[in-house]
Amino acid sequence: DLLNRPWAALAPILCQSMAALRVARIIGHVLPSTCASQDFDKTAGPRAAGEITPTHKGESELRAELAAAYRIVAHLGWDDGIQNHLTVRIPGTSNQYLINSYGMGFEEVTASSLVKIDHDGNVLEAGSVAGSVNVAGFNIHGAVHKARPDALCVMHTHENNCAAVASMKCGFLPGLSQHGLLCGEVPIHKYGPTTGPHGENECANMAKALGATSRALLLENHGVLVIGESIPEAMMRLWYITKACQIQVLAVSGPLGVAGVNTVDNPRMRAGFAEGGLNFFKSVGHAEFAHHCRVVDRVNPGYNDLS
Repeated sequence: DLLNRPWAALAPILCQSMAALRVARIIGHVLPSTCASQDFDKTAGPRAAGEITPTHKGESELRAELAAAYRIVAHLGWDDGIQNHLTVRIPGTSNQYLINSYGMGFEEVTASSLVKIDHDGNVLEAGSVAGSVNVAGFNIHGAVHKARPDALCVMHTHENNCAAVASMKCGFLPGLSQHGLLCGEVPIHKYGPTTGPHGENECANMAKALGATSRALLLENHGVLVIGESIPEAMMRLWYITKACQIQVLAVSGPLGVAGVNTVDNPRMRAGFAEGGLNFFKSVGHAEFAHHCRVVDRVNPGYNDLS
């Protein structure tokens, strides 16, 4: 029916649709809990992003969220055997955080199995499985947590496309996709070993490359690292930069390479997207994370063994 109407008659409908999109942009939180049940809770209703107040979560809640995040990453296929790590700082501390027990696959992590360590890798609580921690894990994450007080959560993966883009001579192309635009300019850190005699210095340099304001860092010949003021924020940022890298790998795989793709080069538009992305990840991250949790609850439940 719409196809048969004159364009003048369609104008009010298009205006209504655009207004609906503007409203959708401010929807922030659709569930009261980020560790969601299997079914979408319609009774909770939406809330405007501007009305969301910071939630101060306890250790048990953060353990459940972080365990869910590990299983989400595994479900998405972004894990790398027993390597890589996701960490969260313990509330009320400046030098204690939770990390996976080394040897467990991401799909196996539970809230109780997470190990509590300090910035120097000392095990403070071994968790329910084993207090084994990967040296590279606490070197990288300890350095970032120490350098960035706003990094409640740090996520690091070796996802194929992120490692590929991090190693391209053209670097990350933020103007290539909406996902990239929302991530903004992403610095790239030259490769260096994160263990051995120079491992700690290398990880300190990695944190320095992230800087005081960036929330994502591509690691040349290595992977990607993101941070967030919450686990959902970090998870959503990881999703967007990974999708942006997937799109870039596909786009430059044609015969003309980088020369064959169009990018958004308007500086004001790019700056606006990057600034908007910060608010977008913070406000919508909780709803996005709740969706991922519902998926994991269906396919791989049991991560929250504390309740």
